[in-house]
Amino acid sequence: MKIKEFVIHRYGPLSETGVIRLNNFTLFWGENEDGKTLTIEALIKILIGKNRKMLANIDRVQEEPDGFIVLQDNNGNDIKIPEKGRIPDLLDISAEDCLNLFVIRNSDLTLAKEAEFFGSVTERLTGIRTNQLRNLKDKLRQIGNLTDTLQIENTKESNFLKNRLMKADELLADCRELFSKSKSNDYDKLEEKLIHIQKDKDILEQEIANLDGARLREKFQTGRKNLQKLIEFKTEMDGLNNFTIEEFISWQQAEQAIEEKQLEII
Repeated sequence: MKIKEFVIHRYGPLSETGVIRLNNFTLFWGENEDGKTLTIEALIKILIGKNRKMLANIDRVQEEPDGFIVLQDNNGNDIKIPEKGRIPDLLDISAEDCLNLFVIRNSDLTLAKEAEFFGSVTERLTGIRTNQLRNLKDKLRQIGNLTDTLQIENTKESNFLKNRLMKADELLADCRELFSKSKSNDYDKLEEKLIHIQKDKDILEQEIANLDGARLREKFQTGRKNLQKLIEFKTEMDGLNNFTIEEFISWQQAEQAIEEKQLEII
C-alpha cells in the first residue's frame, strides 16, 4: 500500500496544494518555513485521525486539516481517506506504529519501542506470532529449568537439577549393566524356578494344614468317646451311692461266705 495522491485545501498557513501525485519516491524540498513539516503533519493527521494524540510535536497548528489522501493497495485499488476510514482501522495497527512507518525525525532517529515494533510488523507480514512464540518459549524454558542456550540449569533455585539428572543417568547405566550381568548368569531363570518352588511350598503347607486338621479331628473323636465312658462310669457310681454302710458290710460278708463254701467244695 502506498500514497497515490493527496490534496490539502487548508491547514494553518498552508495554501491550497491542488492534487499532488506521488511516485515510488517523492522528495519534498524548500526553504525553512516553506511548509514541508506542516505538510507532513497534515498528512499524518488525515491518515491517523484522533489516535495521533500519542504522537509528539505534530500539533503546531491547532486545527484539523481540510483535505484527503488517496492510497493504492497491492491490487491497484484506490482507498480514499478519511472517507473510507483511517490507517489504524484499515490496517489494524497502532498510531505509534504509524509514526514509526511514516516519520523519523532527525532529532530522534530511534524507533519507539523498537523491539516490539519490529516484532509486531514481522507478525503482520508473515502471519507468524513470533512474540507469542518467544514468550511461550521463555515460559517453557522457565518451567523446564533451562538456560538461554537450552542447557539444564544447575542452580540452587532448580535444586541443582543438572547434578541430579547426571546421577540419574549414572544410576540408569548401573541398572543396565546389572541387568546384562543377571541375564548372562541366567538370573531370569532363577526367578522362574523361585516361582515354581513357591507354588510347591504353598501346596505342601496346604497338605500339612489338612493333616493337622485330620489329626485334630481324630483326637476329638477319641476324646469324645472317653468322655462318654466317663459319663457312664459316673452314672454307675451315682447309682452306688444309694447303698448304706451296713449293706456294704453285709455284701462283703456274703462274698466271703461264698468264697469259703467254694473252698469246702473243692
